[in-house]
Amino acid sequence: MSSAVAAIRERSREFLFFTVAVLVMASSLYIAARRSIADLAVMFHNSPPQTVPAGMVMRVEFVKRRVPKGSLIVYYMEDPPDSWEFGLWERSLYPDYLLIPITDRALLKTKEFETLRYRYNAQYVLLANSSLPGVRDSVLLPDYPGGIAITLAKLEN
Repeated sequence: MSSAVAAIRERSREFLFFTVAVLVMASSLYIAARRSIADLAVMFHNSPPQTVPAGMVMRVEFVKRRVPKGSLIVYYMEDPPDSWEFGLWERSLYPDYLLIPITDRALLKTKEFETLRYRYNAQYVLLANSSLPGVRDSVLLPDYPGGIAITLAKLEN
């Protein structure tokens, strides 16, 4: 009889532990769900209407008016390279334009670059906070708060 009582006590203890574990897990999930819903409400309520700044949209439209669709554009940035700004340009111009990032002036004088340039008829360059010899028809793009100076130019032949 004592073994039967011990077995019942053991099952009762296992059931109690299981019940407590389920209650803890359920309350954790409930609290997490409530918090997630509150976080989502704040995120979507306070988020800007678009992810790209309005000044950047204006710059992209400026470039699209001057550069033929389907062109390859060299994006030249000096040290330190501003990859965030390059990413904005790449996403904003895709799929109508192809951007090639260049961070070293010496790359522009290599045979590989010249081959790439003539194969894809690369005529335009975006100069990010930099200048470059051998360009013409330079136009400083409209500035906006938080943006860096960008110049659109044509590469000389």
